[in-house]
Amino acid sequence: MANKYLNQDYETLRSQCLMQRKLFCDPSFPATFGSLGFDELGPNSNNTKGVEWKRPGELCSKPQFIISGATRTDVCQGALGDCWLMAAIASLTINKDILARVIYPEQNFTDKYAGIFRFQLWQYGKWEEVVVDDLLPTINGKLLFVNSADQNEFWSALLEKAYAKVNGCYENLSGGHASEAQEDFTGGIAEWFSLNNAPSNLFDIVKKALSRGSLLSTSISVNYVGKERLTQEQLVEKHAYSITDATEVQAKHGQFKLVRLRNPWGHKEWTGAWSDCSKDWSQVSPEVKAKLFHSAEDGEFCTNPQFRVKLDIDSQGDDKCSVLIALMQKGARKAKQTVLPIGFYIYKYKGKQNVLLGCEDLQGSVARSHFSNKREVYQRFDLPLAEYFIIPATFEPNQEASFLLRVFSEK
Repeated sequence: MANKYLNQDYETLRSQCLMQRKLFCDPSFPATFGSLGFDELGPNSNNTKGVEWKRPGELCSKPQFIISGATRTDVCQGALGDCWLMAAIASLTINKDILARVIYPEQNFTDKYAGIFRFQLWQYGKWEEVVVDDLLPTINGKLLFVNSADQNEFWSALLEKAYAKVNGCYENLSGGHASEAQEDFTGGIAEWFSLNNAPSNLFDIVKKALSRGSLLSTSISVNYVGKERLTQEQLVEKHAYSITDATEVQAKHGQFKLVRLRNPWGHKEWTGAWSDCSKDWSQVSPEVKAKLFHSAEDGEFCTNPQFRVKLDIDSQGDDKCSVLIALMQKGARKAKQTVLPIGFYIYKYKGKQNVLLGCEDLQGSVARSHFSNKREVYQRFDLPLAEYFIIPATFEPNQEASFLLRVFSEK
């Protein structure tokens, strides 16, 4: 049985708000600068200029707590140096039992909604049920901190707020080790291994830990003072990654031990051996690749259809064109199938005539839509006059759907 953090009882507070027909405002963690921070996120900081606290219903028309299950791609780091916490939250999604204990997945924005949510965190030997209101810090209508790839989904942002509450403020989450949060999500003990002095069976330890539902993370330890730096293979030093899988792959030239990592930023991926576009994958059968979900987490589509469009009409008076793009999923209702979360990416065309984009071209999109499990996803963009490729995609890898892509511009 969990304690009531700060003696705040979720059921009592929600009932009071429903009776009074008002939304919960947490007096113990108010929507003020004091909850943001004291220095870099203090009231006089440039980082907090224009901050407004808004509820999810003010940010989108139909907010949801969880869409199609909580996944590691729901955890994209915002303007806060808490990659260690993001890595822990991302690894939390791998174990559904632990996840359900921490976030209470039945919560929603419809049934007896009163602007109050609860989470369960382990704090110094005791489980604490922590309540928060759903007022979240935003700038220009966008979440300032953690966000989901789907703009209607808010479980990760609310969990981050609960964790900020038990630690005093958001700024107190800047800098740390993923193991700290992983202990607070499980009540377990964190074990640490240095690759400079690791046991010979470390890979087996990792595999067994993952199979038993343990939460794993890793980072590159360096001694310099300053900001994070990229390695030649695009790994980020002093940055926390969650470990999401470990497996052995049989290839043409032997057996390889692979570990899959997740970057909380949602971009900047490993480009060395066995990376998404590596030629090493040519040694592996299609069946093995499918089993391993060989695909970029933030969108790698050498196999997805590519649609080339040319914007050459200046509709804005600034060498830009307003374009409306709509992606519609076909036949799901008729076939009694689940509507998959879909969306699309836009890449600037820099290649040769009649040649599709390759792996090296897909490292960074110029724009992207939100992903949603609706029949149609649409979004308007103001893009510089140029040629582009539009690449539709499902949110999760290795899913297929029939679709209709429509593009409307001034021409």
